[in-house]
Amino acid sequence: QEYSFLQLDNGLKAIIGSDPKCDKAGAGLCVNVGMCHERKDLPGLAHFLEHMLFTGTAKYPKEGEYHEFMQQNGGESNAYTACYFTCYMFEVKPEVMGEALDRFARFFTEPSLTRDCTEREINAVDSEYQAGLTSPWWRYVGILNMSANPDHPFHVAVGNNKVLLEDPKEKGIDLYDEMKKFYESTYSANGMTPCPQSEGMGWLKQQ
Repeated sequence: QEYSFLQLDNGLKAIIGSDPKCDKAGAGLCVNVGMCHERKDLPGLAHFLEHMLFTGTAKYPKEGEYHEFMQQNGGESNAYTACYFTCYMFEVKPEVMGEALDRFARFFTEPSLTRDCTEREINAVDSEYQAGLTSPWWRYVGILNMSANPDHPFHVAVGNNKVLLEDPKEKGIDLYDEMKKFYESTYSANGMTPCPQSEGMGWLKQQ
């Protein structure tokens, strides 16, 4: 295994891995933006944005196309939002790594962020929230939230239909517009660290 580090002129830092014995290729990318960077009156906004990035890009606008590509090529993808960062990752067959990276990178350069997807993705976020209600870990998170200094930005918020759909409507807040503003003001190259790995990644350094 070999790893190399590079930094681009736009501030993006990358760690590139090569392993000639690997039978899967993949990449992860962390953005130094999470729940603690969102507006406190819009808890779950960062997680909602994470979901919206999967709905399409300018080059690949078809919804679900990204997941279909990964599944058709023996791979999978996922993401999670934490307090101070959000991470995205995928793995595929090594022979399609170039195309997979192209699809993946466009999440962060030209996402569609289509308004029509808003309510459906809020419902997806709500489903995750409902599924976790009985989890001991979420009870622990609830205690953390109640114990935190209210003047500090720390909070853990997955989001649900009430805080992302009902409350913003009552307050006259356009959640879609706020999500786009959040993306445009926080997702920048100098706050991202991609980490691709495959059999050989020398070609990527020349791009």
